[in-house]
Amino acid sequence: MVGAGSGVAIGLVIGMFSLPEDSPTDFLRNAALIGTSVGVLLGATIGADAGTDKTFQIEGMTDSEIQETLDKLRKKARVRDYK
Repeated sequence: MVGAGSGVAIGLVIGMFSLPEDSPTDFLRNAALIGTSVGVLLGATIGADAGTDKTFQIEGMTDSEIQETLDKLRKKARVRDYK
């Protein structure tokens, strides 16, 4: 979603300033083409980075190591003080 919105905005700006237009439909077509291209690239880049998950292996840890791991996870949680 972020990639698509950014692509449309960048495509409109680039299309408005750099592409010669013979008619409004040419401008919109060129801006949509550039916006789609940029949106796909940004979406793929952002989406690939957002999908990575980390795994924490708790088995075999001491109680203090488990507590440290849970503290790290709690800092990243949406609801931090949930009990």
